[in-house]
Amino acid sequence: MGLYANAEYRVGFQGYLKYKTQAGLLVPTTQVVDPSIQPGVDTVVGPCQLPAWNINDNFSPVEGIGSAKDVGQHPGRRECDIRTQLFVANGELLEWAVRDHTTTPVDVSTVKGLKLLCLEIGTDADYGDEYAKQALDALFSSLRVECAENQKVTADMEWWAVGMIDATPDTSVGVPESDVLIWQYITWDINGTDYKPILSRVTVSVNNTLERVGSRNQLGATGSEEEISRTPYGIRPKMEKLQVQYGLHDKLPDALLTGADWGTVTLHAEQPGAGAGRKRLDIEIDANYLNRRGQGQVGANNMLTFTADTASHGITIDGSATT
Repeated sequence: MGLYANAEYRVGFQGYLKYKTQAGLLVPTTQVVDPSIQPGVDTVVGPCQLPAWNINDNFSPVEGIGSAKDVGQHPGRRECDIRTQLFVANGELLEWAVRDHTTTPVDVSTVKGLKLLCLEIGTDADYGDEYAKQALDALFSSLRVECAENQKVTADMEWWAVGMIDATPDTSVGVPESDVLIWQYITWDINGTDYKPILSRVTVSVNNTLERVGSRNQLGATGSEEEISRTPYGIRPKMEKLQVQYGLHDKLPDALLTGADWGTVTLHAEQPGAGAGRKRLDIEIDANYLNRRGQGQVGANNMLTFTADTASHGITIDGSATT
């Protein structure tokens, strides 16, 4: 028995995540061979964690009488997902987590208003142990933006892709943007009042309730299949669901202790200074009804903390730099 001689031991700093928006589907229902490696996946995402990615072949056992153990295994639908956490500097990628509800006529670069993305994940060739995967026809499954006191603004992102293929690794990606947005840049505007003095944390979560539809046939013999073999015919967004949670230093003021709609709530973060090109993130939530509020248990030598959740719908995100 020979000892495997080609082990590579990679480190997270070698990794990269890039993306581009797609002009249309790369793996349509009729696709039966692997698409070509996509050129032009050039927009570097970061700073962020090197993404986790999964390809699940969903094997299931074959059970039959006459045997006290499984008599076989057979593959099911191949399912692909990618997830990471971003420290928000350039927030333009976050815009694609929210669908366009007004697209007319139909925009073929979207699926029911949600933008099609091609993602590339891997390690670059600087140290000779490179690898890369491209995720095709990827859609935002969920986005969770958190702003917490004295912390960086973070975004937890998850995508579902129809398929993933091996790609040619980048030779040297370089360092992504590092001017991240922080708590000290944030305002919390409700009806013209900035309630930031009572805010300690806010979390905004969008879930696109994706569903994989059907399964392509097995394209090739087991062990030598196409990479898109047994993948879904498509991924479809169902209803957009929004959750908003606040951590507070004080009780909500009387003006917000109402069953009526608060109106538009705007979370705004912007690098200080003047002129164009400064990092910025705007999250606007149209409808906000106070759903739950409370106080946390607290010790004798600790500050009181309060919480509030709203029943909300209607969100827009603008991550472009100032103009």
